[in-house]
Amino acid sequence: MSDMNIRALLGRGRELLGRMRIDAATVHPPGTFSLLALRLERDLQRKDKGHSILIAATDDDATGVEATVELAWCLAEELGHEVLLVDGAFDSRALSAALGLAEKAGLSEFLDLPSQDGAALASLVQPTLHERISVLAHGNDTGDQAIRAESIRQLLAAACEHHDYVLVQGSILAEGNRSMAFSSLVEAALLIAVEEKTTLDQVTRGQRLLNDCGATRVALVLANRPDARRRNGR
Repeated sequence: MSDMNIRALLGRGRELLGRMRIDAATVHPPGTFSLLALRLERDLQRKDKGHSILIAATDDDATGVEATVELAWCLAEELGHEVLLVDGAFDSRALSAALGLAEKAGLSEFLDLPSQDGAALASLVQPTLHERISVLAHGNDTGDQAIRAESIRQLLAAACEHHDYVLVQGSILAEGNRSMAFSSLVEAALLIAVEEKTTLDQVTRGQRLLNDCGATRVALVLANRPDARRRNGR
């Protein structure tokens, strides 16, 4: 999927967070990652189970959250897929906080369970106000929880049994390697860069880190905000 590098318009993520929070009911227009969602649907190998995708921003975890939310919305609302969001950014927890789930049990608790199967996962997944989008929050740990590859593998297997797309919001900015635990086990990784903000050095660092951590299929998504388009006369 390295040839799937694509431009996308980022700008609805913060609004869509309001629609997806379990404690809000405001109505917002659909997201703007439609083309990216269609490309993923077309380019990822067809299979009976769901697809797992890691999403990480080059320079700002908040951007990663927005991109994850926008892509989830397009996959669910526009293409009709069942989507599970996973807060896999250990030591950041930005997605859980943005969705109002910072205090909920989730990924950390799942990784400590003796039985890591679909039933265990279902007991921890939180709904959103979108009927086809659910969330596995970060949960609560002490910050030194060991992350075993086999536990992550079982989580993704269980999630892909019941969801068409599993979007893991990760971080390449947090210290240590816990936040990159999903890199070698997901089907693909999306590296989000923002036009007129992200530097080439940041992109290069992000690509190298994902590759070093075992990601085998990495695509760069260059997000362009609406205000940037107006400044450029587009």
